[in-house]
Amino acid sequence: MKKTKRERLEAVVDKWLGDLAAEAEATAGVSVRHLLMMSVGRVVVSELEATGDIVSDGAFRAVREKYERGTLHIRDWLVGAVIRHDAWLDRVNADGVPLKLAKSGRFEQIVDEANKAMRKLNSRGVATSIDSEVVHEFANGYRIVRLNTSAELEAESAMMQHCVGQGAYHGAVEAGLTGIYSLRDPVGKAHVTIEVAINSNEVEQVKGKQNDIPRADYFAMVAEWLNTQSFRFACDDMPVNYAADKSGKLVDVSRLQEGDVFDGNLKVDLAAGSMALPRDLTVTGSLTVHWATFPPGSITLDLPEGLVVLGDLMLSGVKIDQEETFPGQAVYISGCVVKRLPPRVCQTMTMHDSKMDGDFSKGVVFERLVAISRSELKQGGLLDRSTFKDSLHLDSILALSIPHGLQVEGDLKITRSTAFFDGSVEVAKSMVVNDSRIEEDPESLHVGTSLHVHRSKMRKLPADTVVGTDLALTSVTDIRTLPRSARIGGSIRIDDTRIESLDGRKEFAELSLHRTDIEELAAGTVVRGALKISNSTFARLPKDLVIEGSLLVSGCPLKRLPHDARIGGDVVLKGSYVVAVPEGFHVRGNLDISGIGSFLIPKGVTIDGALMAGGSGLEHLPSDLSVHSILAPSSRLSGLPKGLSIEGDLDVRKTDVRSVPEGMCVGGFADFRSTAIEVVPASAFVGGELRVEDSVLVDIPVVEQRGSYPRFG
Repeated sequence: MKKTKRERLEAVVDKWLGDLAAEAEATAGVSVRHLLMMSVGRVVVSELEATGDIVSDGAFRAVREKYERGTLHIRDWLVGAVIRHDAWLDRVNADGVPLKLAKSGRFEQIVDEANKAMRKLNSRGVATSIDSEVVHEFANGYRIVRLNTSAELEAESAMMQHCVGQGAYHGAVEAGLTGIYSLRDPVGKAHVTIEVAINSNEVEQVKGKQNDIPRADYFAMVAEWLNTQSFRFACDDMPVNYAADKSGKLVDVSRLQEGDVFDGNLKVDLAAGSMALPRDLTVTGSLTVHWATFPPGSITLDLPEGLVVLGDLMLSGVKIDQEETFPGQAVYISGCVVKRLPPRVCQTMTMHDSKMDGDFSKGVVFERLVAISRSELKQGGLLDRSTFKDSLHLDSILALSIPHGLQVEGDLKITRSTAFFDGSVEVAKSMVVNDSRIEEDPESLHVGTSLHVHRSKMRKLPADTVVGTDLALTSVTDIRTLPRSARIGGSIRIDDTRIESLDGRKEFAELSLHRTDIEELAAGTVVRGALKISNSTFARLPKDLVIEGSLLVSGCPLKRLPHDARIGGDVVLKGSYVVAVPEGFHVRGNLDISGIGSFLIPKGVTIDGALMAGGSGLEHLPSDLSVHSILAPSSRLSGLPKGLSIEGDLDVRKTDVRSVPEGMCVGGFADFRSTAIEVVPASAFVGGELRVEDSVLVDIPVVEQRGSYPRFG
């Protein structure tokens, strides 16, 4: 069963908090997973659900970026509370949730509770001058010390106003699982606290006072020391202009020189107001350029000359006025103001929450996929002059103007948007419209492969519609007619769409009608594949109907099949109101009437496959019935015709059949269990397994018959 949005959110948050709790349990020896879920998990899921965030592959990363720093602080508070057996843990509500946690309806309130506990514990008068093991000394008198005892950790907490000394780290430090280091000034005052996971040799946290990012001058000393160690920097606790390279060593980005190579993913924060990158820099991973100040686009992107990015280029919050070709394997633009793009973009490009506010009259040639979501596209702008040599995906565009003459050489997808078509559209591959409103229909629509409109509003398809393969209209409102002039090369599927007419169309590759208002097809209709009709107002099949594939009918007022219908495959009528097939009717596949309350098979009927009548009201079989197999368990069948001869199987379990006819020949198995049959006569032949109750007298020589298989006539 498909999960709801809340269930998907809960799964993401549960995985994230479970990992954080497991880390704490491995070092501190106590589990706080249930406390994290009933506090952080509860409010984070509610907050994410209220914002309308969509759970996707990037959701886990997004949750971490927004909440993880505060959650680590909360986790450490809870670990310490469990270790100390704080009394508030026992004061719970009817659901067993501690009242201190249950009263918090927002994430910030839980962080405040953790901060209050931290301040209370750090005001207990712990000594702030305790001798610790010195592991490094700087020329300016500062030093790095290692904290090895509970008293040292508590002293660090008192000076730094964070939770390192409140119990969560004591056990791990004493067991040698975690290393806690501190940057101290010449008089012994702490300024930075560093946590190292001993087993992985990774730096997991670097905190300034009150868990803030350390001051740049303090961090410079920490970075200098860390780069002499074997530790690998594995967190985001660093000031602007610092980055960790692929080996986990810290780099001051402002000191990179012309022609340098940064080996790893580089993130540049433009908080200082300028791009601190030199010419001819090579980044072996991805490059992120970020500007967080509101409003977005208040600083212009200025990529240095000769920049090479071997990974992706990610731009956030900047104004893009780019004439030179972008570096990188792909370009991701988020929260930007786009004034100009290069004449040719060779990478996949994704634009999200951005404003296309420039003059694109010269056009842009996009060589690969372009995906634009939740962005502003003005009429006469980017879409009008650009060339899309691959696919174009447009998502969550409030007023999407599709220009006349738009050509897309790949796929075109329009999702969660309100679209206005100004004229003709040509798509070389497939086109999908999903969860959208088409307020102005195209004048001409040519699609190279398939067209699928789903859960959208659309008034009509244009008369000049060409679809190379399949057309699917599913849960589409307002549309009432499929124009006969539309050329559809493959199947037509209309599902939960109140189309009333196919406009006299007579030829179909394959046709599927489910929950439509179509009542009949045109006389002489030819379907080269299958015809499927279900849960519709369909009342009758036309004269001279030709179906080269199978016919499947259910949930319609249709009661009879036309005598002149030619059907090349199975006839599946289960779930329908059809009561009979015509006299002399030829079924070239199986005839499935399972579960039909009352059904008549007249004289002269030929079924090349099986008669499938399980649970049906079928009572009699004509004496001249030609059929391969009869599978009618739990039906109302009361007898078998004299001289019955079939090459396949016979299953009449749980029926009213009372006797086996003389001379009966069955090439496969015969199942007579749970019937009133008492004797299987010697004249009968069963080529496969004979299944009867133990009380039935079997006169046929079961073993000897194997060598004398009779001819079926």
